[in-house]
Amino acid sequence: MRVTRVTRVAWLGVLLAVAPAVFRPEPMARGNDTAASVLPALQPPPTQEERRRVRKSLQEGEAASIQARAEALAAAPLLVDAERYSITLLVTITGATSGRVDGSVRIQARPVVDPVNTLNVNLYDVLTLSSVRKTGGALLSTTRGGNVVHVTLDRVYNPGELIDITVSYGGVPPNVNFGAFSFQTHGTGLPGQGPIVSSLSEPDFAPAWWPCLDRPDDKAIVDMDLRVPSNLTGVSNGLLVGNILNGDGTRTFQWRSNDPISTYLVSVAVSNYVTWTDFYTPVTGGPVMPVQHFVYPEKETNARIDFNVTVPMLTFLSSTLGEYPFVAEKYGHALFPFNGGMEHQTVTSYGGALIKGTHQYDYIVVHELAHQWFGDAVGPAEWPEIWLNEGFATYGEVLWQEHLGGATAMRNYVQSLDSRPFSCPVYDPLPECSDLFDHAVYDKGAWVLHMLRHVVGDTAFFQGLRNYYATYKMSNATTPLFRAQMEATSGLDLSSFFTRWVYQMGEPTYAFGWTAALTPAGYVTHVRIDQQQVTGLFDMPIDIRVTWSSGSQTFVVHNNSFGQDFALPAVPGQPTQVIFDPDLWILKTLNLVTLPDQDADGVPDTADNCSGLPNPGQQDLDGDGIGDSCDADLDGDGRVNASDCAPTDPTAQDLPGTEVASLTVDGAANATVTWTPLGGAPPTWTYDVLRGTLSALRSAHDLSGLACFAKAQPPSTYPDATAPALNDGFYYFVRARNTCGPGPIGNQSNGTPRPTPTCP
Repeated sequence: MRVTRVTRVAWLGVLLAVAPAVFRPEPMARGNDTAASVLPALQPPPTQEERRRVRKSLQEGEAASIQARAEALAAAPLLVDAERYSITLLVTITGATSGRVDGSVRIQARPVVDPVNTLNVNLYDVLTLSSVRKTGGALLSTTRGGNVVHVTLDRVYNPGELIDITVSYGGVPPNVNFGAFSFQTHGTGLPGQGPIVSSLSEPDFAPAWWPCLDRPDDKAIVDMDLRVPSNLTGVSNGLLVGNILNGDGTRTFQWRSNDPISTYLVSVAVSNYVTWTDFYTPVTGGPVMPVQHFVYPEKETNARIDFNVTVPMLTFLSSTLGEYPFVAEKYGHALFPFNGGMEHQTVTSYGGALIKGTHQYDYIVVHELAHQWFGDAVGPAEWPEIWLNEGFATYGEVLWQEHLGGATAMRNYVQSLDSRPFSCPVYDPLPECSDLFDHAVYDKGAWVLHMLRHVVGDTAFFQGLRNYYATYKMSNATTPLFRAQMEATSGLDLSSFFTRWVYQMGEPTYAFGWTAALTPAGYVTHVRIDQQQVTGLFDMPIDIRVTWSSGSQTFVVHNNSFGQDFALPAVPGQPTQVIFDPDLWILKTLNLVTLPDQDADGVPDTADNCSGLPNPGQQDLDGDGIGDSCDADLDGDGRVNASDCAPTDPTAQDLPGTEVASLTVDGAANATVTWTPLGGAPPTWTYDVLRGTLSALRSAHDLSGLACFAKAQPPSTYPDATAPALNDGFYYFVRARNTCGPGPIGNQSNGTPRPTPTCP
């Protein structure tokens, strides 16, 4: 983007030196510590019905045309870069709701990549095209079609060369959009009654009243000479550098912008305004900036109340996001007929019906102001990225509520944005629904930022916002570019988060239950999370708050599967309450469930390694996933507990080739088992004597009936004074036991082998 800076004219001197009948000079508040900076009382969040009344909403036909143009824009590279527009506009009022515009626009632009010999200028075909000429030179040939003027240039222009043409036109602007250019009356029947002429071009209706290269990613410097009836005031973007009485019943307001503007943010507002000025002191230092309000006479008293939050909001947002982007120019409001607001660069158009004198619509004031950062300074590269405007500005409302009322106010406000069902994705809503400005891009867009804030943490989130703003200020951005900034500040891979929350539809439905088990370490809380939505999985960190009689603690679990059990670290008291997402960070549906616990040990069956017998500590000696209470081989040495003389000692294993050399049994009622150690056996070895009944041997046809009779005996005899049952007998098995294991004993909980001592 090539831009040329204009010389700044002393704003205050120009303003007060002319047009005393239009402007009403008065003592001006300077700085941020005046009465105009007093914060109002915290306002309740607006209802969804109220939000719908003040938001943009396209008609079906218009939305379809937007979709077609958005798709074309997404595929089309920028061929010609607009550099500057010099607009001369005459506004003529012909009736209470009628009028026309006449004027000329000088367009200065440069080819970007390839040579061009034609230039396509957007202008609605209901407006008469008087001429197109090389500025200061010859007429150029044109054709028209589809609200586009196809201009044949005087020659081929190579990349970087300046194309300089002037388009003259006039007519009655079409009645499109939300009032792309409207003629109306305010204050009917009141002393302050007067005309109100205003524009609202978003998303692509600037050509309804002025010729331009209309796409959001092509910003340019705009000079506006706005000629209006001499008893009215004409307001536009940037700085007022001249106010000229023309001697023919008209007056020309000359507005100049230092910073580039997207075409849809170029604004005019004309009325019998009264005005006053506050001043904002930049948080980064430097000269104060005028904050000027243009209001209907009958609204002045209440408007002074409603707008006295503007300077504190400027200070707060600048401190939070980075300095106000147009601090070398101005900020302010101009009343217009729309029921909501429009974030025209440096001068928000604000619905006159919103002026109540009660701060009821402070959320709109801060919403439109937040747009100066996100939407104006950092613009969307294409219309499918509209959430980068509206979701961000809506989250500006959340941040202001948090500034006034803390975390509780923040949570209450975010909950008010749960306007489900959302029928569109956050990114590119038009393929799924008919409205580019669907409430999903506002409300769910703000929720996305709120959830992202918790995922990455406050420090990374706010630094990421500041970096995103600083990097793409006075330019355009996309969702991938925003994601990259957040990944850079947080060090996290956010691909899953953005895919699921921004590009796809749906929200998670969680089923949540908990139990608590008393263990030697304290009470372990077991929680179960099931995702029940029919759409895909949401990979999210989730806060779980455990409360007991004398305290509480919040734990974070990483839920990345449809069904998942978690055992939280032990707490000192028996849990009395366990809350899922206690601070309401996730847009969700939550169903509370009771978890089955067959053995009543405090461990739910889905997580219990021994659901048939109590095992609250989930002890698992050999790490085989079977709890000790129901594990037939506790130590995992391959010998079942009944026949294991050391059932909890995995190192007490048979040594290959170390069986006894011989075994004898002497006596009947009082028998002695005698064995001969294998030759070379160290005298430190001990021996286990196992015994079984002959009836069990005959029945099983194997040695499974053996049980430990005597363990770790020295060589080489052991008495047995027990008599077998009538018509039965005993048999014996003697084996040597070493004092160490031959290798790994199962796996540890982290999956690595559990080592045993090395044999000598």
